[in-house]
Amino acid sequence: MMKLFSTEEVNTGRQKEFDLLKGIFMIFIFLLNAFRMTLSGMTGAVRGILIFATMSGAAIYLFAMGFVMAYGKRTKPKELAGRGLRLILYQYLVNLVYIAVLVFPYPLVMNRLTGAGAENLRKLIWVHFQYIDIFFAAGLFYLLLALLKKGRSREWAYPLLGVFFALIAPLLQGKSFDIPVLSYVLKVIAGEASFVSVIPLYYVSYALIGAGAGYLYRHIKDRRRFYLAALPVCGVFAAAWWIRVFLLYGSDPELMAAVMEEGYAHPDILHVIASLAHVLLFAGILFFLTDRKREEEKRENPVETGIMRYAGHISEYYALHITVYFAALSFHGYIGFEPLQCFLLMLLSMVLTELMVRTGERLESKREKKIENRAILIYAAPYWFMMFLLIFRVYQLNHSRTFLSPQQFEMVSWWGFVVMIAAAQILFVRNKKMAEEKAREQALLDTAKEIQDGIVPRNKEFAAGNIRISAFAQPAKSVGGDFYDIVPFPDGRVGIVMGDVSGKGIPAALFMSMVKTMIRDRLMTGLSPEEVLCRVNDEVCAENPKGMFATVFAGVMDPETGELVYANAGHTFPVMTGESAAFLEPDCGCAIGLFEDVEILRDTMVIKPGEGLLLYTDGTTEAVNRAKEQYGEERLLKICSQTASGDLVRTVAEDVLQFSSGLTQFDDLTLLAVQHLKA
Repeated sequence: MMKLFSTEEVNTGRQKEFDLLKGIFMIFIFLLNAFRMTLSGMTGAVRGILIFATMSGAAIYLFAMGFVMAYGKRTKPKELAGRGLRLILYQYLVNLVYIAVLVFPYPLVMNRLTGAGAENLRKLIWVHFQYIDIFFAAGLFYLLLALLKKGRSREWAYPLLGVFFALIAPLLQGKSFDIPVLSYVLKVIAGEASFVSVIPLYYVSYALIGAGAGYLYRHIKDRRRFYLAALPVCGVFAAAWWIRVFLLYGSDPELMAAVMEEGYAHPDILHVIASLAHVLLFAGILFFLTDRKREEEKRENPVETGIMRYAGHISEYYALHITVYFAALSFHGYIGFEPLQCFLLMLLSMVLTELMVRTGERLESKREKKIENRAILIYAAPYWFMMFLLIFRVYQLNHSRTFLSPQQFEMVSWWGFVVMIAAAQILFVRNKKMAEEKAREQALLDTAKEIQDGIVPRNKEFAAGNIRISAFAQPAKSVGGDFYDIVPFPDGRVGIVMGDVSGKGIPAALFMSMVKTMIRDRLMTGLSPEEVLCRVNDEVCAENPKGMFATVFAGVMDPETGELVYANAGHTFPVMTGESAAFLEPDCGCAIGLFEDVEILRDTMVIKPGEGLLLYTDGTTEAVNRAKEQYGEERLLKICSQTASGDLVRTVAEDVLQFSSGLTQFDDLTLLAVQHLKA
């Protein structure tokens, strides 16, 4: 076991096999819901897929969610609680959308509606008015995780608590209290009611065990060897489970499907263990199918890319695909379809859902101002209010109970609607003014950006003899505090400068411009790098009311000999490139602007033909991905070792941006590479 695991966290990257597993799960959901959401009878083949999917299904989603959260160590309890509440609210908003899609075609089909269709409509509205699905279970997990993190629970507590929930959930099912509210809550979390699809208390156990597995995976030295050891064990558990199932129910496929679906909804501890064995078994198989350590030249697989897309947007696909099925069911008169029609509906749902998700992405990318979630809810509040009143009134009339007379009902509806519209309009005017102010600020930022692009170009190339210098800069905001400079001297030598100013935005950009100009001017007078940095530091400290500072690496290079004289004022250690990559760790002085009369030491090195030097700011190594992992120095060294000298800046920049793709850039990214080419 010691050969497989390390006491240090060595496997901190995202585990692609679990993302693929979520994507495949989404495809199964498309198929199964084409029959289930349209109230259609299943074929034998689809029933077989349902039986197979009951050993994974939502368990994969919750397990993978817990697994990923183990990598988000920096996520604070308050943020987790916010996510949980948003997911629970999202569940009920989605429910209202489902009801709207079901009810909207009613006037078009009511003349040909059968008694069964009318009964199905009433049942669907009632169920989805308080529907509990995977979003609610996920929200409950986030709230529980916030409590555990707030209490600083140890890593081993997560899987133990997951096992505890798996044991206690069956005991709570069917229990009731004298207090109606508590009984209702118990029905919601333990799953006795018909409106509960994914039962939170059962499925939180998968997420907690997944979190424990995520912490374990961080210590795996070699995933290949781990899966070679784990797959036989998981295979034995899975085989034993299916042998047991076929011995008990194999003679009756319909009974087997019913029992397995009940076990899927209310998994006991054996079902949980078997499901986790299946999840790890499938993950291991996908790992070996997609492992490309020795196939780096291989082309991208479009099928794999599509599945990964489903995994990355699973919440959107899950919520939207049901609306397609409900719309089809509504226009069909609320009665089921033939099997062939269900397969066609599945294809239609996949196409329409893809169009909706991509359209949403396009609108999001083009939108100048992102509206906050609460603003959307407030603006939509009058419409949700009217929908609630409509459903409430229909329910009253169907049950021959009129809590309010028609006149009272209209009065309450009218005044409630007017008040909510007025509140929404007041907030709209307020937000409009804020948007106008933000637009004026953005115009100023755009002007500042154009000026800064002239001072620090986004891309720059320079050549002197066999020396090639390339640079790249991308601010986190419109303007930033990172800078570089390439200073050619009359005698053929070349000065290189890399700096990172504290802070972001316009203050950092102004301070950066001042420091960069001062360094360039003093370099041109013939002062050595350490003298330049010492003088600039003293001058900045003399008048620096905001206490801003900058880390700077400055050097002067002889293109003929490759000799580089340099000094480092608190900047990140450069990377030496060549046959192998390693950090250059010079004597590091104090950052510029903090203290007067500091000593910044001089150092010398020779960059031989075939070698190079990469300068970078901390926005490179501290870039973060969706799993809250940092890019890190180890990954930087690895990419430098694998990259040809001429492509170093471009390759590192693309790798960092791809690593953090989908997230807002939180720090400036600046790179400068010096290459001594072989003659």
